[in-house]
Amino acid sequence: MSYNINYNIKGVSGQTLYSLPSSSGSTNQSIILNSDGTSTWGTFLSANTSLNFVSKTGDTMTGTLLLPYLTATTISATTLKSVNDATINTLTIGQGNNGSDDSTALGSSSLSSSIGGAVGNTAVGVWSLRSLTTGAYNTSIGSFSSSSIVNGGGNVSVGSDSLLKLVSGNENVAIGNNALYNNITGSSNVAVGRYSLYTTSGSSNVSIGYKSGYYSTGSSELFIHNQDNGTYNNDKTNSIIYGVMASAPASQSLYLNATVYVNNKYSLPTTSGASGYILTSNGSTTYWASATTSTPSIQAFSGLTFGTTLNWNLTNSTNATVTLTGNVTTFNITGLQNGISGVLKIVQDGVGGRTLALPLSPVSEVANGGNSSVILTTTAGAVDILSFVYDGTKLYWNAGYNYN
Repeated sequence: MSYNINYNIKGVSGQTLYSLPSSSGSTNQSIILNSDGTSTWGTFLSANTSLNFVSKTGDTMTGTLLLPYLTATTISATTLKSVNDATINTLTIGQGNNGSDDSTALGSSSLSSSIGGAVGNTAVGVWSLRSLTTGAYNTSIGSFSSSSIVNGGGNVSVGSDSLLKLVSGNENVAIGNNALYNNITGSSNVAVGRYSLYTTSGSSNVSIGYKSGYYSTGSSELFIHNQDNGTYNNDKTNSIIYGVMASAPASQSLYLNATVYVNNKYSLPTTSGASGYILTSNGSTTYWASATTSTPSIQAFSGLTFGTTLNWNLTNSTNATVTLTGNVTTFNITGLQNGISGVLKIVQDGVGGRTLALPLSPVSEVANGGNSSVILTTTAGAVDILSFVYDGTKLYWNAGYNYN
């Protein structure tokens, strides 16, 4: 059995508003009202149906727009204008709290505190630029990035928690998660890399690399490296490049903490030479050597560290002394150049009887047919003096024994 159901206007006889269908519809069908007041079952919107909205200039839509759930339904050529920022599935989209036409807010609570004067800002990410009230032309990309800035301007932060605690600084650039994390009032810093300049409270620093300048708290410093150095002093000495910047070039410093190669042909020494030494080359390496002048160069004796392998670097000093507490089986001399000479003072310890083998490369020759070896005085505390000259091929030795 079926019935037609008519709805009438209350109190007006014979006036029918509309009627409902007398039969049931199919799955996913809706009741469609016709212009004559009759109704039928039909498909209102189906999958892959496009909804075309047209907005006239000056129209304002307020409140909430509810659309039916549709599979793969698209909305095309749509212009939606709202007095306030829109929220879709907790995602805020708009221009910030003050609705500045040249600001962009995308993310929950992004630019949610902005008032007059907060123009030209871009906030993308949850809480990005959340506290900004009057600051202008800031760009913040990443969750919680620049979320504490109140009135700073011209700052750029890219990465989660970048510039997190900055309140009033200007013209900072932080790229990387947690970059410039703890800076509150500093300005003109550049930090590139996760945790770079993490601790600094200063201004005008430049830091490039993972945890570069992490422990610095000052201003006008330059760091380039990519590791956790543990302390501020290590940040300075272990960074491949460290510098101090100033307005006057004469007040600036640049430190290279590495072996420096020039045109991939030669490297510079990694240690300083003795007083009066000059940088020279033997054709394959560079080293410090005493300058040839009209005034004789006087060098103090430098102490060598005893070991069964004894090392003597002539770039430190061509005069050296060593106390033998055992036998030297290998003797290495570096920093040789054609014409160089040196003196070695050898002291026996309280036991005595210690021996020393001369270098094998280059070949050693001893005066008076020493058979390329020396026989030291064996008495405890005895002093022997060995001297040599190098002709570019061999070491020629003279020996003075038992100065006691």
